[in-house]
Amino acid sequence: MLLALSGCANLPVTDFDEPEIRLISLRPLSVENMEARFEIRLRVINPNPVGITVKGLYSEVFLRDRRVLSGTSSGRNLIPAYGEGEVVLLAGIGMLDSLALIRELAEKPPAGGLPYTLKTKLSLADLPYALRLEHTGSLAAP
Repeated sequence: MLLALSGCANLPVTDFDEPEIRLISLRPLSVENMEARFEIRLRVINPNPVGITVKGLYSEVFLRDRRVLSGTSSGRNLIPAYGEGEVVLLAGIGMLDSLALIRELAEKPPAGGLPYTLKTKLSLADLPYALRLEHTGSLAAP
């Protein structure tokens, strides 16, 4: 009986929906050499009837279609069925890139919020391929 029950746990989900990734926060950490380091917090929303295990992800944050941050996380995070969880990753931005963006924002300040795009490559423990997800939003105006 135990063998039969354990076999049911490994049945493939036939109605799998891609998880949703949302940007929760960007927190500056430090400046080392010519790079500023940030902590990025992402919310992973699982719309599926089974839990998923995030085994790694790579994210890029774009402001005005310019990649400003990129980072990775390789920790294993369990996201429950029909639930959500946070993933924290470290990211960096080169000082020269940030100066160019600051100049561009000073010349053309955002009206309202600053639009961003979050692109994520997400690896799950039970999938043989990575998912590529994209989310857009707006950061509060400074």
